[in-house]
Amino acid sequence: MGRVPPPAVCLAFLSLVACSTQWYASPCGNGDPEGVQCLDEADTLWEEPSLELCSEIEATDGSPCTELQASCVHSQAFTCVSMDPAMRSSEAFLTCRNTPPEEGVCPTSSRTAKRNIEYVATAERQILAKEVLDVRLARYHYRDANKPGLKLGYILEDHPSASFSGDGRVDLYAYMSAVVALAQQQQSEIDALKAEVSALKATR
Repeated sequence: MGRVPPPAVCLAFLSLVACSTQWYASPCGNGDPEGVQCLDEADTLWEEPSLELCSEIEATDGSPCTELQASCVHSQAFTCVSMDPAMRSSEAFLTCRNTPPEEGVCPTSSRTAKRNIEYVATAERQILAKEVLDVRLARYHYRDANKPGLKLGYILEDHPSASFSGDGRVDLYAYMSAVVALAQQQQSEIDALKAEVSALKATR
């Protein structure tokens, strides 16, 4: 089949069997569904047939795979009838990848799992947008030999007070949310400029 392309090339050609891919365990897995219940006691669990069992395709952590981004579950997946994604009772996933998954916190986005919800106001959105714009991107290698390859990101000590700088590590969920704030802020400014241009044209 020829030389195996590097991971960056593999990502561009998702169907290539020649990519060096293998099954990786998801860092967000919470094991088997025994003992897991829905929020509403009257709610029941039903099987989710769309997720393939790893045992049926002989997939194990570290074994080779051919379909990039394919996934399976260690045990039969069940979901609450309410379809609340926070209540998935089996998240012991294996995913076909050419690089190991990032370790970190796996956030839950459902409203049912949260309290004290306060939406970001315009003033705070402007602050978040500036924090993202101020980020000094860097390329680096980890000292840990188990994390090979050139990485792209930012240095935590460069931005210790940023909203997405956590305790000893970057809060990736907060970081991506701040990037959304930047996009929203820029779009708001673009819309305002368009309105000004339209108003000027109307006075001619």
